[in-house]
Amino acid sequence: MPDEAYNEAYDEAYEVLRTREAILLDAFRAAQHVFPTVVLPFDVFIAYLRERIPAGIPESLALRQMHTADLYLACACARGDVCAMATFDARCVHGLDRVLRKMGIGADVTAEVKQDIRRRVLVGDGGPPEIGDFSGRGDLRSWIRIMAVRQA
Repeated sequence: MPDEAYNEAYDEAYEVLRTREAILLDAFRAAQHVFPTVVLPFDVFIAYLRERIPAGIPESLALRQMHTADLYLACACARGDVCAMATFDARCVHGLDRVLRKMGIGADVTAEVKQDIRRRVLVGDGGPPEIGDFSGRGDLRSWIRIMAVRQA
């Protein structure tokens, strides 16, 4: 009887672990699909994701609520991946022209704001790059757009 209880508990624990790993693998594959030119090791991405899971929230629930593909791009940018940074620029910075133009901001100021965003987010401004602050609770484009609007 004790062996049966042990085996049942072991099977349940194994299934939980297998499900968690499947969720992580799905997040990784989905991110690779969204950003096929960005290459990031699985273990690096998973560690990066786990660092951003809010305390007290089950991992599987948090991962379903997070923008994991954007975190994949952010992680690659934080590691200095040139392809990721180009993708970030095309996806997040390029569209700021339209947003700032709608606010009545001129081309010169827009160019300065965009350059400052790149410097702060990807390089750092006397500190670590701000891309590491991106939590994934919202999408990356919106996070950058808010930064730009506040700065303009």
